Amino acid sequence: MAKQKKLIDEHNYKIVLQQLAENEYLGVDTNEFNFESFSNEKTMFSYQIEALQNAFRVLSKFYDDYNGDKESFYIKEYKKYPHSNLDYTKPNELLQEYFPILGKRIEFHHFINRMGFWMTMGSGKTIVIIKLIELLDRAMGLNLIPKKNILFFTANEGLLDRFKKEVDEYNLFKDKTIDAINLKDYEDRQKFGSVFDSQLIKLFCYRADLMSDERKEALLDFKDYLDNGNNYVILDEAHKGDKQDSKRQNIFSILAKNGFLFNFSATFTDVSDITTTVYNLNQAVWVKKGYGKKLFLLNGDLKAFKEKSDLNENEKQQATLKSLLLLALAKKYKLSNAYHDPMMVVFTNSVNTVEADAELFFRTLESIAKDDLETVFNEAKKDLKEEFKATKYLVTDKDGEGISELAEQVVKISFNELKESVFYAKNGNIEAIVNPKDKTEIAFKLDSADKQFCLIKIGDISSWIKEKLKGIKIDETFKEESYFKSLDKSSINILLGSRAFYEGWDTTRPNIMLFLNIGMDKEAKKFVTQSIGRGMRVESVDGSRQRIDFIDTDRKAEISPSAKTLETLFVVSTNKEATSSIISWQEEQNSGIDWIEIELEKNKIDNKILYIPIYKKHEISADKITNKSAFKLSEKNRKDLKIYMKNLNSQMFALKHKLYNKKEYDLFSQIVNENNFFIDKNVHYKSLDILIQKLKSRLHIKQSVVDTFRALNDEIVHFKKIKIRVDKKEEFRQSVSKTIEMQNLTDDEVYQKSKEENISLKDATNLYQTKELIFEDIKFQKMLNHYYNPIICGEKSDWIKNIISEESEVIFLDEFTKIYNDIDKKYDWWMFSKLNQYHDKNIFIPYGDDREEKPFYPDFIFWLQKGNKQTILFIDPKGDRNTEYEHKVDGYEKVFLNQVFKVGKTEIDVKLALIRITDTTVGKRYENYWYSKDRLLNIFDDMA
Repeated sequence: MAKQKKLIDEHNYKIVLQQLAENEYLGVDTNEFNFESFSNEKTMFSYQIEALQNAFRVLSKFYDDYNGDKESFYIKEYKKYPHSNLDYTKPNELLQEYFPILGKRIEFHHFINRMGFWMTMGSGKTIVIIKLIELLDRAMGLNLIPKKNILFFTANEGLLDRFKKEVDEYNLFKDKTIDAINLKDYEDRQKFGSVFDSQLIKLFCYRADLMSDERKEALLDFKDYLDNGNNYVILDEAHKGDKQDSKRQNIFSILAKNGFLFNFSATFTDVSDITTTVYNLNQAVWVKKGYGKKLFLLNGDLKAFKEKSDLNENEKQQATLKSLLLLALAKKYKLSNAYHDPMMVVFTNSVNTVEADAELFFRTLESIAKDDLETVFNEAKKDLKEEFKATKYLVTDKDGEGISELAEQVVKISFNELKESVFYAKNGNIEAIVNPKDKTEIAFKLDSADKQFCLIKIGDISSWIKEKLKGIKIDETFKEESYFKSLDKSSINILLGSRAFYEGWDTTRPNIMLFLNIGMDKEAKKFVTQSIGRGMRVESVDGSRQRIDFIDTDRKAEISPSAKTLETLFVVSTNKEATSSIISWQEEQNSGIDWIEIELEKNKIDNKILYIPIYKKHEISADKITNKSAFKLSEKNRKDLKIYMKNLNSQMFALKHKLYNKKEYDLFSQIVNENNFFIDKNVHYKSLDILIQKLKSRLHIKQSVVDTFRALNDEIVHFKKIKIRVDKKEEFRQSVSKTIEMQNLTDDEVYQKSKEENISLKDATNLYQTKELIFEDIKFQKMLNHYYNPIICGEKSDWIKNIISEESEVIFLDEFTKIYNDIDKKYDWWMFSKLNQYHDKNIFIPYGDDREEKPFYPDFIFWLQKGNKQTILFIDPKGDRNTEYEHKVDGYEKVFLNQVFKVGKTEIDVKLALIRITDTTVGKRYENYWYSKDRLLNIFDDMA
């Protein structure tokens, strides 16, 4: 422990809240929430689901366990992961007015009711925000969190308009829709409401930069919306400013003082934002999870554009040719039925000034299109070849990965091939095409080609037409859709402009991104980060948003040769070191006592088919539910509810509690009058309103029945998520390797080995019959019949997570190894696997409890094959802790008891066994399911 304490003392965590959510709160129940659905057109990606699951684990912990007590939550939870001192040492007057001062500082626990979502551009954070709003409303409706107003602020009008459009898409075909209300209408909506309020989620929206401490013109005074800080405040890219002295940041903290603050951004830099991040999907993490293109940063060849004179024209041409070579290389690997059409995006610092960066780059393009630059071109190829050989990816999922194999492919590209690929012709003069109705874009083509190859997108093209396109033929077009809005299906290969278009566009096309003279101040860093994020989006095959190595497809062999290039974003900037530091800094924010995720090895199952049940739902009304599964309440609750309904006439009751549908009211009344409840003295509702709200939500439940059985595929995944403290990585890997290499021979084979090698039987046994090893109190076991190897178990440890650590499971495995070989004699073949309820969520037995269906996750699953019959045996060694096992057995019996299912020629039956670890007694009704830990073989005798 001394060594561990030293390790902790030497390393502060940057991100704390995500560590808590994913390491400490996995057991928090979030089954009340549907995290997967969004709209008719969209479902949530896995990382979006993970972000929201983390958020609601934290909210549940904060409100359930700590009743919203910020100081206790900070001391007891955050202190588990050492981090920097975040107290506000220089708070301004506005903060001092609303938060208590200790000496000259405000302690950080006053601001701990916040969480950040660090999500790179292109990751769909708007979708996550909208889903968060839906789930907050549901949590308030179920009284899981306090009822408060929801306020949404974003950085500018454009982002607000796009947010509202996404809300409109979400609202389609929804029973309860989000009403995005202008914050200016707050008083009227709160005072007078709307006749439709019960079917609406009220969301008050405004621009973050227009919030102030006074009211004038478009500015709003935050005090008009304060409500004593009882607000859920959501910020989208609205965190600009220092937390201590920025008036706007202070305003948001005050608005959420007695509520909660949710902060979404692609570019966190403030230490408190990073510490309170609940889900990190910044660019570095995004790439490593396979969702973004890998980043390859080239040398700063664009320095030539810093000088405005023509003296270094050769250097400008060479730098531009290297970038065009990258584009030609990417287009060489373009596929007709997968990925995208590669494109280059050029961001410039100036566009309309004399000798603006955009103009210099355009002039260089013009010279390349019409001049013979073979010598310069060959120099560019040579430089690029050497750089490909020497440089590694800046961010990838594989350590030390480079692109040296592409070096020879670059050399093979001819100058004419480059021109054909980029300009659609070998030579020609550039012509411009403008739309009189659109003053923001100019398209360009060669007079010898029929396709546009370049688009300039800037705030106003007037000065370009008057001053910068002299000598260039200008044609007009009256096409309805702009080139910029139709980039995905256009011939445009080069998009050139300023910072004007870095927000609000969505395409997977960029493979090359240039930053011309973009500075490296705070705002420029944010701009570069967000722009790179927009270029990193990937869509490989069949709509998948992950790289080819991260998905299962039978097209890998066909696609892999092109994937390397198409899944790379080549970045060229004037200042390579500064750009590199932005991404490297993001990686550093995961620091602390680093943890890595390690995947164990699947066992070979040859031609064996391991079946699992697949369910379908059907709806039943609450009056059809058996008493034991009925709604739970106390005897006093039952009596009070009956008296309450008797004293309030039916119309008043229905109106007050929103039971407008007569059938729903009649069903509710029937349940109360017929006492269709399960009386439980441990379940008592302090509020009848909450009881009625909860009972209303349980008038109908969806019950699962077996639909079919299918072969196990990726339903067991917990063995891919073993977390190891980084300082133990090598020793862990060695322990795994040694365990897997164990030969585990039979007694006869060991005896033969001792004779062959002339060694004692004891030595031969140690060499050839070892089944386990111990490393730092953690046991590694090799079992050939287990789904993966090794099985890792032991008491909870500070260096390894997601192993078998429950005492009952460890005891079961110890006893099971004693009968392991005896099972072979009873079946043609058999296999088993540990199950993890947090990761293997699709393998369960449905059961009813408290008038709702829940999943029962047994700890182990066995497949026992004899002839054409397969028995699926679920074993749970900790079911006797409380009477809940009765509901679980009832659920098993309802779905599986005395049933034989058929898949092809295979007959399948499903069995359940509960293991008594202690000597506790169980009810007679269920005793046939219980087996002593000392008599495990009896289970398999009964099943055979």
